[in-house]
Amino acid sequence: MDAYLFTLWKTCREGSYSIAELADTIHLSPKQTKRYLTRWQEDGWLAYTSGRGRGHLTQLVWLRHVEREYAKQMLERIERESVDAVTEELSWDWSPAQTGRFMRKLEQKFGYTQESSDALLIPRRRPFLTTDPLEAADIHSAHLVQNVFSRLFAIDADGKLQGELAHHYAWNGPVLSLYLRKDVRFHDGSLLTSKDVTKSLRKLVAYPAYARSYRHVEHIQSNGPYQVDITLDQRRHSLLPKLATIHTSISKDDVGTGPFQLTRNDPKKTILSAFPNYYGIRALLDRIEFIQMPDAYDPVYRTSRSDSGETDTIATQSGFGLVFLNPRPGGPFERPEARHYIHRLIAAIRPAIQSLNERGFPNDRGFLEQFSSVHPLPEGPTVLFTQPLRIKLTDFTDKVTRWLCETLDAHGIPYEFVPIGFKTSITDFHSFDTIDLAVHAEVFERNLPVAFHQFLTNDFSPPAKMFRQMPEMNKWIDRYDETPFEDWMRLHQTVERYLIDSSYFIPLYDDTRIIPFPIELQNITIDSFGYFDFSKLWISS
Repeated sequence: MDAYLFTLWKTCREGSYSIAELADTIHLSPKQTKRYLTRWQEDGWLAYTSGRGRGHLTQLVWLRHVEREYAKQMLERIERESVDAVTEELSWDWSPAQTGRFMRKLEQKFGYTQESSDALLIPRRRPFLTTDPLEAADIHSAHLVQNVFSRLFAIDADGKLQGELAHHYAWNGPVLSLYLRKDVRFHDGSLLTSKDVTKSLRKLVAYPAYARSYRHVEHIQSNGPYQVDITLDQRRHSLLPKLATIHTSISKDDVGTGPFQLTRNDPKKTILSAFPNYYGIRALLDRIEFIQMPDAYDPVYRTSRSDSGETDTIATQSGFGLVFLNPRPGGPFERPEARHYIHRLIAAIRPAIQSLNERGFPNDRGFLEQFSSVHPLPEGPTVLFTQPLRIKLTDFTDKVTRWLCETLDAHGIPYEFVPIGFKTSITDFHSFDTIDLAVHAEVFERNLPVAFHQFLTNDFSPPAKMFRQMPEMNKWIDRYDETPFEDWMRLHQTVERYLIDSSYFIPLYDDTRIIPFPIELQNITIDSFGYFDFSKLWISS
C-alpha cells in the first residue's frame, strides 16, 4: 500500500494538472513525482499523458479505485496482523464508510492473536510525550512514569506521608537524612543504593524546571549504602512534600524500580511488563499495552481474554479548566480593569459550558474543591481594546478556546490566535512571553495541598511562566518554605483568592473522566491521577 498513491487518489480526480501541482499534493519533488507516475501507470492504477513543454498540463486518468482496493487489503491485514502493524495506514484520510468498516473489524479483534498471559489493552490517540520523570509534566506521561518508577515518599489523599523507596527519615538541624529500603532492584537487575539516589536527586535539583524549587538545597551526599543526606540552608517545611511528587521518582540511566518495566515504546505501541522482582507486591497483570489508534476508534479498554464482550464504565475526577490572563508588559491585561471586564464576560457564559462538553460542569468557585468559595465578581467599566488579544491555541483546548472567542466576537473584542503545539506549550518556558489569554486544563494528583503547590511552582506549569510578570507572587510562593505542611491549605486559599479576585485566574469548569472497561477486569482502584491503578488489577476467567 502506497501512501503517495492514496493521497493522490484522494486529492486529484481525473483532469489536467501541472507536474508541480501533483508534486505539491504528495510532497515530493517534480522529478520524483514523474518516476512515481510512471510506476503507477505500469502497475495499472492510472494513465497519464505528460504535458510537452513549459506550461502544458499532464492529463490524469484513474483506471482503478484506489481506496476501495486498499480498504479490502486493510480488512485482510487487520484480520491477519496485529493492530500496531496497520496503525500508520489507519491514520490515512479514509472515507467515513471505510473508517466505519475498519472500526468494526478492530473491535472484533483488538491487539493481535491472544496469548495466555493477562494483558490490558488500551487504545491511545497519540504517543506519550516522554518517559522521563523530570519531563513528565502532562497527565498521560505522569501516569506512565508512576507505573515505571518509584518515589522516595508518597502522600495520600489525607496528607499522610508514606515511605516508598525511603522507609524512614530524620532531621538533624538543616540536614534531612533518608534511610532507604534494602534489596530494592532496578529493572536491569541491579540493587538500589544511596549512590543511585544521590545521583538522581542531584540531577533533579540541577534541572532547569526545578532549580528554583530546590534553591535551598546546598549539598546531597550518600552516607553508607542506604543513607542519603540532604543539606539545606536551614530546615524547610516544603522539602518532604516535594520529595513525594512525580518528578522526584528515582531513575538510574532511565531505568526505574516500579511495578512495571518499559519494554517497548515507539509511535505504534507502548508496552509495560510486570516486574517480577518488584519490592512491593508483584502486579497480577502481565502486560499493559497502549496501542495507537485513530480518533474514531472506540476508547474501551480491553483485555487479552475479552472479545468485544460486556463492558462497564467508571467516572473519575479529571481536573478542571481555567482561563489565564497574562499581565505581560505592554499587553492589554496589565490593566486590572481589562482583566476584570474579560472575567465578567467569561462568568456570564460559564453556565453554558456543559453544552460544549457534557462531562464539564461550570465552576464558579476555584481550584481547591470543597475548600474554595464563591466570591462576588469584580466590578468595573466596559473596556475598549485597541490591540488584538493574543490567544494561545493548542489542540488539547482548541474546542473550548474557540467557544470562548465567540463571546469576544459578540462584544467586538479583537483577537488573534497564536498556535502552539501541546508539547511546546509545556516544555518551552517562554511560551507565555507574548500570550495574553490561554485556556488551560489541569489534573491534580491525589493530595490537594501538594498538587496545588506544584501547580503554582513547577516551571512546566503555566502559572510559573506567568509569575515572571508578577513579582508579588514570589512573596506568596516563598511563604510555603516557612509554613508547616498541615497549614498549606489556608495559604492556598489566600493565594487562590488573590489570583481570582485580581482576575489573573478565571475558573471555568470541572471535568469528569469516563473510563469504559470490560467486566472481566477486577479490583478497579483509582490511582493518584484518576486513572486505574494498574498494579492492583486482575482479570477473571
